[in-house]
Amino acid sequence: MAWRVGMKVVCVDDLERDQFVGVYSNHPAIGGLDGLRKNSIYTVRAIAVERDGEAVLFLNEITRSYCPTERREAAFSAWRFRPVVEREYDISIFTAMLSPAKKAAETVGFLAFMGMIMWGIQLLDFVMGQ
Repeated sequence: MAWRVGMKVVCVDDLERDQFVGVYSNHPAIGGLDGLRKNSIYTVRAIAVERDGEAVLFLNEITRSYCPTERREAAFSAWRFRPVVEREYDISIFTAMLSPAKKAAETVGFLAFMGMIMWGIQLLDFVMGQ
C-alpha cells in the first residue's frame, strides 16, 4: 500500500493483541490502543518502517505514549487501516427531478407531443377513409 501523509484512513481492526504480554507487559505503549476505534476515520500524520519492515502509521487524532525500544512515539500497524475511498457524487439529475417548474414544463411538452401524434393518426384515418 502506498501510504502518504494527509491520507484519510479507516480503522478496520481495533482488537488488542497479547503478543507482547510478558515481554513488554509493563510498557505503557503496549497497554492498549489509546482510543483507536474500528470504522472511525483518521488522518495520517507520519509514516515509519519498523525494524522488521512493517509499515506503521502515526495519526493526527491520537498521540500515543513514548516507545523506548523505538525511541519515538508508539505507532499503529498499517494493517489496521484501509484508505478511505472518497467519491464525488453529482446529484444534479435528482435535484432537477424535484424542480416543479421543470417537471410541469416536461409534462406539458410531453402532452403536446402526444396530442400531435393523436391528431396525426386522426388525419391519417380521415385521408385513408376517403
